[in-house]
Amino acid sequence: MEARVIIVTGIPGVGKTTVLRELLKEAGKKGARLNVVNYASIMLEMAKEKVKGVGRDDLRCMPIDLQRALQMEAAERIEKMIAESPETIVDTHMIIRTNQGYWTGLPLKVLRKLRPSLFVLIEAELSEIVDRRLKDKKRKRDEVLIEEVKEEMGFSRFVAASCATLTGAPVKILKNPAGKQVEVANQLLSTIQKLRGA
Repeated sequence: MEARVIIVTGIPGVGKTTVLRELLKEAGKKGARLNVVNYASIMLEMAKEKVKGVGRDDLRCMPIDLQRALQMEAAERIEKMIAESPETIVDTHMIIRTNQGYWTGLPLKVLRKLRPSLFVLIEAELSEIVDRRLKDKKRKRDEVLIEEVKEEMGFSRFVAASCATLTGAPVKILKNPAGKQVEVANQLLSTIQKLRGA
């Protein structure tokens, strides 16, 4: 059986990483094994080989040509990981806000490598996203207004629709209200199980 790839995305501040952490816990309780791969972490590993002292939030400030090269190298590495597991969740972004403007996290060449079965967009209320970004002292987040966050979310949906058109894979949107990460994780797990036909 061909490996299934679930792309889980969300703009910064929606709580995607927290939901995926809870997903692994909930899956473990039910005896389900899931392989979760963080696209940016792989890109960062490779960037560190090329640029000294680079951090996670520096990636999106690099020249687009370098980001594109790292993105393809990461896709090739993830493609090998996918082959080793019946189910892989790829944690990434539909869009990245770069110095040159919005840039897609899943261009056609990457989609051809990953062959996704499903796209999941994690979303939250605009005010919650802004609040989470302001409170996150571990990351170098751009200060943005609610209108800019709304634009990011809309652009992310447009790119998801484009990816669905190119691949034939469906798009599922999951809302992540404050304090409901476990419930959202279980919704995501249920969606994955339905994809399996379980």
